[in-house]
Amino acid sequence: GGAGPRSFAGAPLRHTSSSAYPILLVPEILAPPFSLTPPFCKGYSAFTLLIADQFEELFTNTPGTGTPGTDTSGTGTSGSDRKPFAALLLQALAQSPLSVVLTLRADFYGQAITLSREFSDRMQQGVVNVGPIVPEELRLIIEEPARLVGLRLAPGLSDRLLADVGDEPGNLPLLEFALTELWARRTDGQLSLTAYEAIGKVSGAIAQRAEQECAPFLANGQDSLARLLFTRLVRVAQVEDGSSDTRLRANLGELPEAVRPLVKALADARLLVTGRDHTTGQETVEVAHEALIRHWARLQAWMNQDREFLLWRQRLRPSIDEWQRTEQDPGALLRGALLTEAERWRSHRHDDLNASERDFVEKSAEQRERDQHDQERRRTLFTRSLLAGVAGALLLAGFAGLQWRQADQQRQLALVRQLAAQAGRVANQSTVLLQSATLLAIESLRRFPSLEADLVLRSGLDLLPRPVQKHTYESGVTAVTFSPDGRYVVSGSEDKTARVWEARTGKEVARLTHENFVTAVTFSPDGRYVVSGSWDQTARVWEARTGKKVARLTHEGNVTAVTFSPDGRYVVSGSRDKTARVWEAMSGKEVARMRHESNVPAVTFSPDGHYVVSGSSDKTARVWEARTGQEVARLTHEGWVSAVTFSPDGRYVVSGSFDNTVRVSLVNPEDLIAEACTRMTRNFTRAEWRDYLGDEPYRQTCENLSPGE
Repeated sequence: GGAGPRSFAGAPLRHTSSSAYPILLVPEILAPPFSLTPPFCKGYSAFTLLIADQFEELFTNTPGTGTPGTDTSGTGTSGSDRKPFAALLLQALAQSPLSVVLTLRADFYGQAITLSREFSDRMQQGVVNVGPIVPEELRLIIEEPARLVGLRLAPGLSDRLLADVGDEPGNLPLLEFALTELWARRTDGQLSLTAYEAIGKVSGAIAQRAEQECAPFLANGQDSLARLLFTRLVRVAQVEDGSSDTRLRANLGELPEAVRPLVKALADARLLVTGRDHTTGQETVEVAHEALIRHWARLQAWMNQDREFLLWRQRLRPSIDEWQRTEQDPGALLRGALLTEAERWRSHRHDDLNASERDFVEKSAEQRERDQHDQERRRTLFTRSLLAGVAGALLLAGFAGLQWRQADQQRQLALVRQLAAQAGRVANQSTVLLQSATLLAIESLRRFPSLEADLVLRSGLDLLPRPVQKHTYESGVTAVTFSPDGRYVVSGSEDKTARVWEARTGKEVARLTHENFVTAVTFSPDGRYVVSGSWDQTARVWEARTGKKVARLTHEGNVTAVTFSPDGRYVVSGSRDKTARVWEAMSGKEVARMRHESNVPAVTFSPDGHYVVSGSSDKTARVWEARTGQEVARLTHEGWVSAVTFSPDGRYVVSGSFDNTVRVSLVNPEDLIAEACTRMTRNFTRAEWRDYLGDEPYRQTCENLSPGE
């Protein structure tokens, strides 16, 4: 399985001779023109059985509706190939002595029947639903192949395997891998319990094997290469869609040459599969088992940490393909916000982009420069022409106009002073004349700003009744903020409630109830949700307009600070239980827990959402990876840290403390190194290098400084 829609295209199909009739197996992807006409079955008088296993890969390897010629999967196929491929299957069925068996996951059935009405009708005639395997069938799967080759299973091994597999259909590929590993470790014609424990059992066999094979590369500092390789072999899914990550075939030629030893080791271990794309002639590589994606914790961590970047990189692929299909037409390059986003990722993740991706972004940026230059040149030509046309008229009218403007300015200034003086006198005479005084001040300021009129207007505003209503509580108010569009206010109070109000009318929209003081409130970036923190040891997410509770986030101490991530998907909270925690906003699932030695009164996300900074009464501000909780940087004060935030570019953190200081600190190690090297005056001498670093080849620690002697 996994060949894609070109698999049957004029294929030199292999057949098995042990069956009562020919069974054709499709070996690999082949290029157009497609051909499934009678000659491909030539030589068979009886009917031929064509088996297409994992037919769902027609959809996973050709994602989206597709544009002709567009390949977003890395397989050389596109979404537009699906329906022609289905039509060819139907044509072959009509013209050849052929039967076709498709195996298809149930969650792809709806997509399969939309290929065409005729294809749907054909499927309907022969659907056989294969339900979950029952324990008796699973025991046969384990024991019968062993019996057929004279292999014995240790007493109790079958029962252990059955218990560990359970009733989850997704565990079957894990069982397959575990049995393969047991076969490789058989001794004296027996599969043993000792070997089963050694491979990590059903749930851990594939992950343990992956760790073992990658260990030499990870130990040699090549973890970034392993991460780069595997993130190219997984099609990441949007978490909120409820879908799963799936495997993705990659062109080996687009990966760095340095990954080839790792690819070979993993292919020899049957964790990766290598091949060749007959359309392009390029070498390909893919994950052998999707179970590896679901059960290898290291790979899952890589995917979750890089998900935002990987999703963007997947979205970029169709644009690159369209640009290449149109022979690099400038009209297919990125522009506007899409280009800005691409440049940001190129700056942050340059090494994780392949040559075609970097080239596409660079060409887009160059085209933007050309467009701006052309636009400026046209504007300059137009301006010059316009100026030349009106220069004569302006020259003649200029002198008279200048005199008129000067006279008018003098008249306006005199009137402004007069109005301001009148406003002041009227205001001092009586509060009954407050309206008149304020109107005079407005007229004065509209003509020309003056301190006298400004003071009268501010005084009038203090005394005039406000059209905006007051928001009244029964107890003290502890926190307030506006919604992003400015239409609503949310406030928290010691009366154990947070409330959402219309900002201009004071009308209460929703009341959100806790069991203790509400100490922190804020809106989500889209304004649809509110998160509130309380001394009842919870933070809670609510629908802003209805007050419906969405999620409850539980601490072991009073919650003192809350905020949403920039994309609104996560919430970070700080508490007197000495932790800051990151949660999924909609589900309330805890994502990461960051520990201090004392209370955490301040938390916030970085602008890109990748990091969290927390301030604590343990006299530190700390920067953490938001998805893992790993500490990245620690910034020390001599007193409680009560306020923290990131700079707009995310490079700096500013922290405020009861030690009477505000401190600005660099976050990224690369920036810290660069800053340190600007202050250094020398590098290691070669003698110092040998003392500290032994036989490692000498290099300049600070590249901006000369090497030591």
